[in-house]
Amino acid sequence: MKKVLSLFLTAAMLSGICLFFVTASADENTVRFALGTDIHIENTKAEIQNDYPESELYFHASGSGNLYDQAASLTKEFLNRSAQEGAEFILIAGDLTRNGNEEQHRYVASLLSDFENETGIQVYLVPGNHDYYASKPDEFRDYYAEFGYSQALECDEATASYTADLPGNYRLIAVDSNDPGEDGDGFDSSLLSWIEKQAETAQKDGREILYMMHHPLLEHLYLGKILMKDFMLRDSKAVAEKFSQWGIHYVFSGHEHGNDVTSFTGENGKVVYDVLTTSLSSYPLEYRMVCVNPDGADIEMRKIEECDLDNLVDGYTDAQKSLLSSDYEEFARGLFKYSTEKKILKYTSPDFIKGKLRLNGGPLADTVDNLFNTITEALTMPLYDNGNGVSMEKLAKSKKVALPQSDYISLIDLATSMVATHYYGNENMKSGENPECEILIKGLNTGLEYVLTKTGRSGLNTLLEIIGMQVNTDELSPLFTAVSLGKENSYKIAERVLYPLLDNFAVDSGLPDRDVFLPAQSESSNETTTAPSGFLNKAIEFIKRIFNMILNLLPGGLSIR
Repeated sequence: MKKVLSLFLTAAMLSGICLFFVTASADENTVRFALGTDIHIENTKAEIQNDYPESELYFHASGSGNLYDQAASLTKEFLNRSAQEGAEFILIAGDLTRNGNEEQHRYVASLLSDFENETGIQVYLVPGNHDYYASKPDEFRDYYAEFGYSQALECDEATASYTADLPGNYRLIAVDSNDPGEDGDGFDSSLLSWIEKQAETAQKDGREILYMMHHPLLEHLYLGKILMKDFMLRDSKAVAEKFSQWGIHYVFSGHEHGNDVTSFTGENGKVVYDVLTTSLSSYPLEYRMVCVNPDGADIEMRKIEECDLDNLVDGYTDAQKSLLSSDYEEFARGLFKYSTEKKILKYTSPDFIKGKLRLNGGPLADTVDNLFNTITEALTMPLYDNGNGVSMEKLAKSKKVALPQSDYISLIDLATSMVATHYYGNENMKSGENPECEILIKGLNTGLEYVLTKTGRSGLNTLLEIIGMQVNTDELSPLFTAVSLGKENSYKIAERVLYPLLDNFAVDSGLPDRDVFLPAQSESSNETTTAPSGFLNKAIEFIKRIFNMILNLLPGGLSIR
């Protein structure tokens, strides 16, 4: 009996020892980290600006909608909460600063150093386009030497890219994706060769790769190549194909200020995920917690819900502080919407257009005044009839078209709300199920007819001339000809053209953007969209040229390729 008991105890002990080592091995291959990006710390102003005194809450709005003066407090909260949740390290995917000057860089480095010294948790980072507005790669490496560069196994001399070993059997490939001084990416054959070499070395060393860069690898917005060419890699699919061959499975990116997860399947059946994360200092004030193990990556969103009222700069009113205290996210959302609205109205104002076109008077300047003033009227006109003048609802009724009821007050209010929803992630504003797309399509069609009715053929011809479409208005397309002639069936044509476009923008049909599990490897189909053709191409070309006009008017003379 004693012998049997001894054998049993021995077996139990051996089993326990084996279980310990198996469990320990599994734990060693599991890492938990926090991911934040686009923190945009400024920390140079003692008081918020007052550029829009007509707004009670958002008179300090900026073009991007970021809470720049609160970015440092938000970053500290992000770091502290990540430590409390057991993050083994922190990743920050670029745009550490607002303007990239030495003062801002040194402040951010000091803030991160204090965190590392207090917690012992390593921070790894890469530069974003904002970080190079007043700095160079070698300066960036010096500013942030202790946040990846001093731990680096390899550094790319031409950029601020590096590799570093992480806990477990993981290796970080941290890539400087920038073209210093520009907003677009700076990928070239030399950088790609360096990445390929690092990926091969990681595989030889038995290390799984976690890859981080500022610019998104893949398209996260339908027609993103047209509408937002500087917000993704120029040769995204070609690079993604290489990544699938090189064993790069998880890509963590920023830059676009939105939450979105998408994937690419290479010819070898290997899947590459691109995990895009929103700006920490803009709506919806979020970061990600990530747990990676041999089975896959478990990703969850985290929201910063409380504002550090004690460290606000001067200039905040009691009304602002009240909303900041009661609903921080709603304050951030309102600021984002108001900032986006002001940016749109600025870039469609007659004075801005005439300035960029160098018009100092004359018939063309007068036509531009009339055209773009009318466009502004259409964008800001009340959606619904309140008995006090013109409204989209009243104009639509004259064409026997009914606008669905909603709480939106104007086309620009609706448009900025849809953009905010896209940035939040998991958007679901499908036409036929939700009113947004239907209201926007009918409203845009009504607005376009309103503009063309008020400005006449001269207004349309001027717009076509500005965007470089040398066509007769009668030959442009059934859509614009019908609208310019005021035909009622233009609404049906607009629906046929615009519903597919808006549905792809307004509905997330791929992977969940917020909380998601990404399996280690699976053979899944690409997230693809149907290429437009025929009649739709004409509308796409018009949209493309409109955006080209706007981009060319912006600093730097951008254009859509």
